[in-house]
Amino acid sequence: MTTSRLATLVAFITLGIATVFLLPKGGEQPAGIVMELPDFVGNWKGTNAEMSQAERETLGEASGTRFARKTYRNLAGYEIMVSIVLSGRDMSTAIHRPERCLQAQGWTLQDADHFAISLPQRGAFPVAQLRSTRANKADSSGPPIELQAFYWFVGEKDISAGHWSRWAIDNRDRLFRGVSQRWAYILISATVPAAKDPKDSEAIRKWSGNAVREFIRMLAPKIHLDTVRYD
Repeated sequence: MTTSRLATLVAFITLGIATVFLLPKGGEQPAGIVMELPDFVGNWKGTNAEMSQAERETLGEASGTRFARKTYRNLAGYEIMVSIVLSGRDMSTAIHRPERCLQAQGWTLQDADHFAISLPQRGAFPVAQLRSTRANKADSSGPPIELQAFYWFVGEKDISAGHWSRWAIDNRDRLFRGVSQRWAYILISATVPAAKDPKDSEAIRKWSGNAVREFIRMLAPKIHLDTVRYD
């Protein structure tokens, strides 16, 4: 056997042994999220809301996926819905981009954005924002219904607001820690109140978005564990 062939063989054997050690460890990995939503967030009062059976099946309840959902209402009657999905054994089923679900529910994506939420004495974390619309079935001649959805992903220690950044974190942990993160997906959504005067639509949209951002700022410290790192 030539020296080059021997070196190639040794390299393949070494790679095979390394792959064994880099496979994710078995067992349930720690989560970085509290799976019990608070009853109050500031002056917002929460009411338990059930995930539908279709949602539970689609998101892999049978493989250990866990859920939490509440609808929060303030004194003015404005509502915000909060959903948390914590992956079980099959993360690919439980954790996904919300654009898929919104489209399946009849929403049409209008624009998307990313921003950071800053928390005093903790730092900042990334959040993605989607603005979608769909026809108003109750008033076909009126303006479409508008939804603002905000989401981010929380692992044991990391926060991500994008598919590729989460993918990079997963591969880092597989390579250097030999584990698969147990991700939680937090989705916060609110319907933008309809403007009586079309000229007020942009101002109301901005007000709605700011209200949800402030809600997130108050909610995050209540559901993120201390192990979660901020920028």
